[in-house]
Amino acid sequence: MKKAIEKYGKPEEILSDHGTTFYAVESDERDKGLTDFEKFLIKEKITLIVDRVDHPQTNGKVEKFFDIFEKKVKFFDSVD
Repeated sequence: MKKAIEKYGKPEEILSDHGTTFYAVESDERDKGLTDFEKFLIKEKITLIVDRVDHPQTNGKVEKFFDIFEKKVKFFDSVD
């Protein structure tokens, strides 16, 4: 994430699923505190948006974007 911020700039928000790497979903994990990723985002003042449970449409939009991107990127000289 640090490298991405250095290269592309800091986002205002990040969308994530409930993966334990990004979000402490289990009650016992939540009791232990935030994940390292959540702490990093707080320090950098980046808002974490977590998709709803059992609502694949949220992350599906992101996954569809990357599906289209991978198919079309070869037609351009740069990502910019």
